[in-house]
Amino acid sequence: MNSTPVPPRPLAERAAVAIVAVAVVAGPLALGCSSAAARFGLETSCIAAVLLWLCCKPSRPRLFWAPVFTFAALLVQNAPLPDRLLVNLAPVSAGAWKIANETSPSAWGCISINPACSFTSACRVLLLAAVLASVIDLGRYRSHRFVLFAALATSASLIVGLGLCFGSARQSRVLLGIYDLSGPLTKTENPLLLTEQTNGLGWPEEQTVENRRFVVENRGIGDGFGCYRYSNHFAGGTVLTLPIAVALWLWASQKHLSLTRRSAMAGVMLGIGLFVVGGMAQSRAGTAALVFSAMIFLSIAFTAPWARLAMGWVAAVYAGVIVAGLAVMLGAWHWLLPMLTADWQKRIDFLLSDGRALAAQIAVRMFRASPWLGTGLTSFEQIFPRFHSGHTRLYFAHNDYAQILAETGLVGALILGVVVIVVGMRFRRFLAGATGGYRLLNAGPWAALAGIVVHSAFDWNMYLPANAFLCAVVLALCISSVPSASPPGSLSPYRRWMAVTGRWLLLAIVVGAYAVVSRDLVSEISRKNLGEAMIADRLETRSPPRPEVVERLADAIAAAESVAAVDPRNASLAVALSQAHLRLAARQTDPEPKQRSLRESVAWGARARSLNATCRGIPEEGGNR
Repeated sequence: MNSTPVPPRPLAERAAVAIVAVAVVAGPLALGCSSAAARFGLETSCIAAVLLWLCCKPSRPRLFWAPVFTFAALLVQNAPLPDRLLVNLAPVSAGAWKIANETSPSAWGCISINPACSFTSACRVLLLAAVLASVIDLGRYRSHRFVLFAALATSASLIVGLGLCFGSARQSRVLLGIYDLSGPLTKTENPLLLTEQTNGLGWPEEQTVENRRFVVENRGIGDGFGCYRYSNHFAGGTVLTLPIAVALWLWASQKHLSLTRRSAMAGVMLGIGLFVVGGMAQSRAGTAALVFSAMIFLSIAFTAPWARLAMGWVAAVYAGVIVAGLAVMLGAWHWLLPMLTADWQKRIDFLLSDGRALAAQIAVRMFRASPWLGTGLTSFEQIFPRFHSGHTRLYFAHNDYAQILAETGLVGALILGVVVIVVGMRFRRFLAGATGGYRLLNAGPWAALAGIVVHSAFDWNMYLPANAFLCAVVLALCISSVPSASPPGSLSPYRRWMAVTGRWLLLAIVVGAYAVVSRDLVSEISRKNLGEAMIADRLETRSPPRPEVVERLADAIAAAESVAAVDPRNASLAVALSQAHLRLAARQTDPEPKQRSLRESVAWGARARSLNATCRGIPEEGGNR
């Protein structure tokens, strides 16, 4: 078995591969910081690569229709439904919308508790799915595969190297020696962060302005490691790239060095990775994932059949231990606790009380409460307070599978199941047919995929744009490592029509999705500017305040209202405007402008409540939900 030989490839095809390769190298560096602009840069790279790929007129219908069907399935969450139907399909969402629409109980609701946010997230999933489809197609050719392998190996060198050089920013709060992670009020909290920029949790703070109270989310600063804001995401980036660097080294050096020297160097590379991930970053899940990745790599790369079989059984036992530990975390073995000794009961109770275990257990409870279609993409952090009454709020389930189930229900499980079946079939064919250097080289992405499958059971890598993108590229390389059963040229008229229709439909939807994420960038920048102006107002101690502070707040409000006119369903922006108008009212002395600002605050709060069934942060008299 081998990849397709390389006849002269179209220039657009080579350009698409080059863009993906650059994004693979630059993505972790820029997106480890997870700024809205860096995320948009990755999304721009995605659409550029996809459009160039579509210009080459690929002829595989399934590659076009898979992203389209995925996007269509996720859009169901945004469809307005009558209350009677919504109660049966999504009881949690139905209850939330009833509370939000208490003045109009007959109003329809959506499966998603925050439709605009879920729609934007569905657009981002579409872009990743389109990149996955394009790399599956382009990855059939040797030259394209080599470029992507080299990019992933380079990314591994940068991720691990920067981890060795800079280590943790936990004490200094300075990432890469230049980027200050500290918040504007305290070193460990920042209310301006996106949830993906945090360490996955935050703490609500109640504020009172003009006798109205509202809640502000003080979001936790990550510990910072290497080029990532969060050490566990650094571990995920290492797991996704280091096995490919090891495979590329072993493949490239096989004609120049002895097996002993090659293996020793590969062992050193893996040892450095384990030292940085386990010793320096102290990521337990990352260490377990990297070890499992090494086992899968060896079970593929060994030349002796008995060695492959032995290492395969070792990996299977190791996977069984991980699955058993995961089951304990999710509370599947509670009925066994009374049978254990008091010492073991204490140990298991300690494990189950861990924040990561608690988050995953709550995600499972969310899924059981609304199993068919979930509560909407990225809704976990919004619905979390209704399932847990503690002061700390978790933004992610620390288990990608549990969170996907909670947010998308059985529809998400079906999509995930299809991916698992396809990957399983391709892996079986790869093991049966791949030989020699091709098998050795492609053991890298298969090992990386196995590692991230384990790591995602204990963390939220797929909700970080950098690692989600790396995972899409690695998954595509795995799928394309096995030639398709039918050659691309043997198409019936019907399949040719399906290919043409799917190609143009995917093109139109991808362009539309890019327009949505572009608008989302502008809204996020506007919301952040508004938040900075409100913090400046909050820190102002002079009475009367300096004119520039009030002017900055007024200008930020005017700019945000202009953006809200283009993005009218953005609940987060509406909440920020409601709070900002209230703060502006507190700074005004003339009765008429003051009352006008108070009325605007109430109006924006009402709009936010109509857009998000679990909206928090709206100023209210007597308290805030």
